[in-house]
Amino acid sequence: MISVVFAFHAFHSPRQRDRLTASSDVDRLPHKLKAALILFSIEGCLQREAADILGTTPKTVETRVYHAKEKLRQLLDGTA
Repeated sequence: MISVVFAFHAFHSPRQRDRLTASSDVDRLPHKLKAALILFSIEGCLQREAADILGTTPKTVETRVYHAKEKLRQLLDGTA
């Protein structure tokens, strides 16, 4: 399982708190969505590379990243 780790020295600024909330929300995503999002958006893999790692197609990676971002928007807006 892929895990997201964000390092925080202190939780003083709103931006740091927002990043902590975002990392917690990423952890709440279904594994398939989280894995695609991390590989593509955080690790910087090409869709083709992420697809090879995940054993799927580049189009599936694209779709999973889209759905992961939509789910994160909902979680951050409190509508999920």
